[in-house]
Amino acid sequence: SLYLLELLAASIGDSSIAIVFTSRDYDMADNPQALTKMIGELNRWEVFSRIDLTRLSLEATTEQLALLGGDSSNIALRDAIFASSEGNPFFTAEVVRLLAQEGKLSSTDASDLEIGIPTAVSEVINRRISRLNEQELDLLQTCSVVGQQIEIGLLADISGLSPQQLLQDLDRPITYQILQLDGSNLRFSHALIAEAIADGLSVTNLVSRNATIAESLSEFADDDLRPYVGRLATHYIASQAITGIDRAVEFSLLAGEEALRFTDFESGRRHFNTVMKREKYSEADEVTAQA
Repeated sequence: SLYLLELLAASIGDSSIAIVFTSRDYDMADNPQALTKMIGELNRWEVFSRIDLTRLSLEATTEQLALLGGDSSNIALRDAIFASSEGNPFFTAEVVRLLAQEGKLSSTDASDLEIGIPTAVSEVINRRISRLNEQELDLLQTCSVVGQQIEIGLLADISGLSPQQLLQDLDRPITYQILQLDGSNLRFSHALIAEAIADGLSVTNLVSRNATIAESLSEFADDDLRPYVGRLATHYIASQAITGIDRAVEFSLLAGEEALRFTDFESGRRHFNTVMKREKYSEADEVTAQA
């Protein structure tokens, strides 16, 4: 099809014909030279122009929401949809469709709106990761449980691989733009990708991975736990069947106190509520959480 396009471009001349073609970088990841060579040839023709598309801004997503029948004046709804789709217009359309099906699109109170993964989005993500081998997929699954930001050093500790070998094993997920390399960290190109991958894990697999990550993160943090207490609380809560309830309570209290230190009252309330819901905690812990 690339050769055909190149042939047509040379044959159109002054004819009233326009050809529009689109490509995704990750779709050509297995043979990037083919697309690069073809575009190099097309650039010789004055009638050829290229547009690099980026994600939509908040304002553009608001316009899209209105076009799809949503209430763009509902700021909380708009912000929740934008936070979920991150400006990806396809994801935005599918999220809006899902909310409409669930009767949540006209919700007047969207501040606590929980948005799942639309089926079409999940299918697109699963199709992209289906190219990966078992080792690559296993590393991606661990990354999806770690969270949106994954320290390379932490992932190396969890996997038992050297950072060099780790990056070599993740070369294709990075090339396919599933993961992005950001200095000494990795991050998913879109949060919904991480969520879709994690959703594919069994409950017992999730508990086991969270336990491993919690213990590795605790060692990775060393004596400076403060920046990691929120993440540690999340992983210990998710793995309490293995790591025990005491660790979940301990780090939930620390995370709540750390949130209050930054006047993040909503996060503090969430962490302290976690403590209150545990079946076992000391009276001192209860007083602290209630305060």
